[in-house]
Amino acid sequence: MRGRPTAATLADVPFLSNFERAIGLTDQYPYAEITDYLAVKRTMEKQVFETLPYFDVVNFSERAHGTALFSTGLMDTVAPPSTVFAT
Repeated sequence: MRGRPTAATLADVPFLSNFERAIGLTDQYPYAEITDYLAVKRTMEKQVFETLPYFDVVNFSERAHGTALFSTGLMDTVAPPSTVFAT
């Protein structure tokens, strides 16, 4: 670990997680950017969904240690609750 360890984390509606599920649940931005891109670049779907996991916030959870408190809006159309639960 570099620097000082984090004592606690408060993630108020984390998003950019579980991209494939999110674009199936909502047409709101920022997830709509993916569908907009794929509407123009139809042959890139495989590459897009192989690349997006590098940016999925769930991949950073292994590096986090300590207490965390997460929240979500149960009717949130921008960050659907089931994508937040993945975090």
